[in-house]
Amino acid sequence: MSATEPDFYRYHYLYGRHRLEDFLYGSDAPWPQPAPDHPTGQMAQVLHVPRAEMREWKRQVAWKYIFLLLTRWPAGAWYAWRHPHQRALDDEAFSRYLGEGLYSKFLCPLDPEDEAVFAGQLGGAGPDTVFYKSDFSPMAELAGETYPGTHVTPTVVLLRRDGDGPARAVAIHLLDSGVVVTPEDGNRHGWNLARYFALQGAAHRINLIDHAVVHFPSDPINAVTKTLLPKSHPLLKLLLPHFRLSLPVNNSVLEGAESLINRTRWVIYSPFTAPGRIIRRLLPWGYVGRPGNSAYPPYRFRSQPRFPPSLYGEFQAAYHQTIRRYVGAFLAPVRAAPPGSDVPSLVSLWADHVAAWVPGFPDGEAIWAEEVLEDTVATIIWNVSVAHAADHETLHRMPSDEIPFRLRVPPPEGPDAPAPDASRLNRRFDIFQAWLTDMLFYEPHNHSLLQDVDYGFEAPALQRENEAFRQALRQTEARLRDQGRVPIFAPLERIAASIQY
Repeated sequence: MSATEPDFYRYHYLYGRHRLEDFLYGSDAPWPQPAPDHPTGQMAQVLHVPRAEMREWKRQVAWKYIFLLLTRWPAGAWYAWRHPHQRALDDEAFSRYLGEGLYSKFLCPLDPEDEAVFAGQLGGAGPDTVFYKSDFSPMAELAGETYPGTHVTPTVVLLRRDGDGPARAVAIHLLDSGVVVTPEDGNRHGWNLARYFALQGAAHRINLIDHAVVHFPSDPINAVTKTLLPKSHPLLKLLLPHFRLSLPVNNSVLEGAESLINRTRWVIYSPFTAPGRIIRRLLPWGYVGRPGNSAYPPYRFRSQPRFPPSLYGEFQAAYHQTIRRYVGAFLAPVRAAPPGSDVPSLVSLWADHVAAWVPGFPDGEAIWAEEVLEDTVATIIWNVSVAHAADHETLHRMPSDEIPFRLRVPPPEGPDAPAPDASRLNRRFDIFQAWLTDMLFYEPHNHSLLQDVDYGFEAPALQRENEAFRQALRQTEARLRDQGRVPIFAPLERIAASIQY
């Protein structure tokens, strides 16, 4: 059937060949729906999760949260007692966080407005000098509605990289006051404190915006794949191990009664500086973006992802290349399907329906362009495995007293303001709550690993490719370790095959 024929007839033709039991969930199948909060401002959600997946999530995941919370909170209290204040931060660590690690995902070009604000810091650049910004302007959404005694302010950090050297933070723009502070102000109040407000913005941004884009756009792909493709379809076989537990996990984050961002309830393990209903205002920044701000473009799926210009980006790209190298072999049965087979027709229908919910996803015609199907599937697999796991592993390694979610001193009004008492930056309870968040939600809790993935292929040639793929993943990690330049942001033994936490 042609991809241009009316969808009703395509559906009737293709599915007239199959019985209900040929599909994974039959009449309990999932499907995307507009988000309840912002139907046009957030990614589509899957509000009806198959009962079998909810049972598995409760059995495999939910009870662990309860067990950990009941048994390990004394360790968190002891940690907060021993680390009662925000850890001291130096310029090297601040630049490393924003320039090379997880937060390097925020690096983007300067907009004309930024060039005007930072004009005094852009001089003296050589031919190999590059300037970036890390933009935390969404923190303005929380102003005036944070918890009593806590403060926020939107910031933009200017970073400079000369040649192959590390990126260095050279200025911070405090948007509310319009003040620009630099490391030269470090012995006074402005620069030192401004760094903490920038990191507070980074902590909220990664959780509610950039990491959310790793989680939630995969749900419509997940649901459409499980509903439209029969169990025998090669594409379903390939993607199914990478969708395990993801629908209930994401549903519990967005709609669960015990979620960190529940709209009405307070939970002891939420580290954020405002209630869930306020914090949720940041979610649309990752989907609809902000016009005129290069840091927040509208979300679009990319078959070939853009990696940040950093060591973190190099780590991600290395694994993406490995995954992409094998996906072509795994999809050979789809490309080689005989004329008249419903295998390619179902792929076209699958792509059309995913594209209706996921901006930028190739539709049923575009998916057959040269290598687009292979690029698309490789990126789906990489995103829910390596991209997701590396984010969590890196967050887990950040000490709970080092990245502030809450600050209990007002933002600097300029470089000559008096320095605050270090013990007043936050409280033991703030650090305790951040520790609980790490234990429950940052630390990986894996149930199936990428390095062990078994696609259940029947053809011996594909079984051999499956084993070669697992070996290639191990070789990728070994190569990165031997080279020694790119940190192992997530050990392969801790990379889950899907979004499981």
